[in-house]
Amino acid sequence: MVLLAAVCEGGRSADQPKAAPRDLAIFASSDVWDGDAGTTVPRVGLRHDAIYRFDSQVHPVNLPMHGACCLRGVAVSPRDGRVAYHTFGADLPTADERRAVTGVRVVTQDSTEIAWFPDCWSPCWAADGTRLAMIESGPGATSESMAVRVANLTGRSTSFSFRPERIAWGVGDTLFLEYEDRVDGLDVVRGKSWGTDYAGCDVSPDGQYSFRYRGQSTPFELRKSVGGIVGLESCVLQDLGLDGARVLSPFWIRSPSCKHLLCFGTVVGMTGTMVNEGGRISMIDPARSPRAQQGVRTTFFDPGTFKLVHELPGKVVVPSMDHRSVVMLLGDTLSKVRLPEWPTEVARPAIGRVRVQVYVWGDVSDDPKGRLVSDSTYTIAAGDWLPGNGFSSCSDMIRVAGVHEDSRLELDLPLGLVRDTESNGGPNETKLLMGLETVQLHTNSFDGGSYVHLTRVQ
Repeated sequence: MVLLAAVCEGGRSADQPKAAPRDLAIFASSDVWDGDAGTTVPRVGLRHDAIYRFDSQVHPVNLPMHGACCLRGVAVSPRDGRVAYHTFGADLPTADERRAVTGVRVVTQDSTEIAWFPDCWSPCWAADGTRLAMIESGPGATSESMAVRVANLTGRSTSFSFRPERIAWGVGDTLFLEYEDRVDGLDVVRGKSWGTDYAGCDVSPDGQYSFRYRGQSTPFELRKSVGGIVGLESCVLQDLGLDGARVLSPFWIRSPSCKHLLCFGTVVGMTGTMVNEGGRISMIDPARSPRAQQGVRTTFFDPGTFKLVHELPGKVVVPSMDHRSVVMLLGDTLSKVRLPEWPTEVARPAIGRVRVQVYVWGDVSDDPKGRLVSDSTYTIAAGDWLPGNGFSSCSDMIRVAGVHEDSRLELDLPLGLVRDTESNGGPNETKLLMGLETVQLHTNSFDGGSYVHLTRVQ
C-alpha cells in the first residue's frame, strides 16, 4: 500500500491531493492531558485515544484502529493534512495478537487508510510533506529502536541501520537523530550521517538553535548551534522572572519573519504526585500541567535576544498547520487563539570570534587551573551570551555588549567573575574591554569556583 493511494477526492488525481486548510489544527486527546490522571480529557468533552480536528470547532476524526486500543505520536502532513499515528495494544505487544496492532498508520483527511508500517513508531513528516520518517523496532517491541525508516509518496521506503531515541526533520534531506549523549544528522538520500553540536533533534528553522526535551521532570537544554548549553529552567526562566517554573510542551514556531522563536508552557513546581480517585491510585503525569492549569502560562521566547515576545494564559496544546494560531487549554475549555504578526528579525552582524574555556576548581594535582569542562569558539554579535563561571543561571553568563571605540570587544561580566588583576576597573567592575591578549577570569570564591579563559580568535 502506498502513501498516495486513495487520496483522490472529488475527482482530484493522485498527483493533486486536496490541500488542508492552513488554519487547521489536529491533535490527539493525550495532548490535552492535564496532569490529573486523565480526567481533564472527558471534562473538556473529548474521549481518550482519539484524534480531533479544530478549525471553527472541534470534531473527532474516525480512525481505523483495527484492534488497537491506544494511539500516540500524531503527526500531520503539511502538504495535505494526512495524519500518521502510532497504534498499540493495552499491554506490551509481546504476544502474536499484539504485534498485529503495533505500528504507524497513515490516513487521509476523510480517514481512509493509505499506509501501514508495522513495528514502527514516532512518525514525523518532512517540511514539504513528501516523506514520512519513523523509528522501527523489533517485532513485539514498543520502545527499543532498531532502525530508522523513511517512506516517500510512491510508497517506497528505505531502512537505515541507526538506533536513535528520537528523530526530527531538518532542512531538505536532513533527518536529525537524537541519542542519549549526542545528535547526528542523516542525509536520507545518500545515507550518510555526521555529528552535530545540537542539544536535541528539535532544531530551529534557521538551524541556529536546538533543544532537548524529555518531560518536565528532566532538565531542558537549549543550545546555540556551536557549543554553549543553556539550562532553560534555571537561566531563561530566571531572566524572565519565572524562577522555579518548569517547562511544558516546547516547539519552534514556523514564521517567515522570525526563524528561531520558541513556544513553551511554564508551570511553577512539580506536578508528579500520587492521587486517589475512587480508590484507584494514579500518578499525576509530571510532564503535564496541574489541575485546571493553575499558574500555567504559554510563553513565546527569542533565544537570540533572551526576550519574551508574547505570552498567553493557559496551556498550549498544539499549533495550527500554518503556525499563525495555537490551540489553548484553560480550565475545561479549548480555544484557538490567533497569534500576532511577529516582527522581522534584524540581522546582527558578526563582530569577532572568541574562544571560551571554563575550568572548575577541584583536584589541581594534574592541572593547576582545574578541570576543563567547556572549550568552544563562538562567532559573536552584539547581544550574544557566552558561558561564564558555570551554566546554572543567567547570572553566570557573559553578555557581548559590542565593539569599543578603540576596536576592543566590550563584554558585560556577571557579578563575582573578575580578572586576576584590577587593571580593568577592579573587582566590582562588570565591564571588560578585550584586546588580542588572553584574559583569565575567576570567581571570588576559592573553595569551589572556576576559571574562565577568553581568547580573541583572528
